[in-house]
Amino acid sequence: MIKLLEQKFQPFLNGTYLYDSKSILKIFNMRQDHQRYNNVYEKFLEDLNLHLVDAIKYCDDIFTRRFIVYEPLSIIETPFFIDVVGDNLDEPPSLNLIKPVKNFNYALQKLIDPHRRNYSDFDFFSRLISSQTNDVDVEAELKRMRENIFDDVEYISSCRLIEKILKNDE
Repeated sequence: MIKLLEQKFQPFLNGTYLYDSKSILKIFNMRQDHQRYNNVYEKFLEDLNLHLVDAIKYCDDIFTRRFIVYEPLSIIETPFFIDVVGDNLDEPPSLNLIKPVKNFNYALQKLIDPHRRNYSDFDFFSRLISSQTNDVDVEAELKRMRENIFDDVEYISSCRLIEKILKNDE
């Protein structure tokens, strides 16, 4: 399958970290060893499926010449001033404070960026993640990432596993 993808879908393989043939074959062989490899392998299959569905849809649209006719936009009038209705207008309105949402996307994107793959940037962005979570698995994967900072397969699969763990914790 990888040989076929190299011949027909080279942009797909080059478009994402770890989707080169050498890395995918390594991950495929190690997918039973740990969840981090299985996670990357499942994501690869999911992305490949989405890419193929999009390619088929694109070809279908081109060859069947489907055209979309858009309805003209209607103008919606909104009032410039909003009437305030209430019993006592002298009291300030109460504020509903919302607990801030933990967002790890920035730190994870910086960790996965190959141009920032050095120990000082890693320490900074991994501390951002560590300070917002107490998950033991996340800490273990961050430690593993630091140990394998120049091994793309190990580093990125650990990063993807951290991303999955943090998404499940939300």
